[in-house]
Amino acid sequence: MWRDVSQTNDGRNPRVLEIGNLKVPDGDDIAILVKTKQFKTVGAIPYESKKFGPVQGMIINEIHPIEGEERKFLLTAFPKMDVDKILILDAGRAPTSAAAYLGLLAGELALVITGVGVLVVQNRQSTAESQPVQQREFTQV
Repeated sequence: MWRDVSQTNDGRNPRVLEIGNLKVPDGDDIAILVKTKQFKTVGAIPYESKKFGPVQGMIINEIHPIEGEERKFLLTAFPKMDVDKILILDAGRAPTSAAAYLGLLAGELALVITGVGVLVVQNRQSTAESQPVQQREFTQV
């Protein structure tokens, strides 16, 4: 969730954006890398500058940090840029809804109950089989 915390108590306007627990300065020092599925290949990305509408998504730096080939490419293309300060925005991605979390929790609970039930049934069967059968003497009448 984005929250503009640019207004301070003393009237200064530092222009800081707060994204969850991450505070980012607004201005020339910010770089956002947008991850999108809009273009199928690198060749499909327009070469000329083009304005797109507003982009909504989720910051995924902790989920998918810039590593390996991506990091090498960015350092080569933008040698003065601090790659660790780039925000990665996954366009169109939204946090999982509460209903989805509840559904997953209910499914996990059902699996646990089923597993416990299977263990109880197996335990009863094994204890019934392991008890010695008492021998009785029968008399004929």
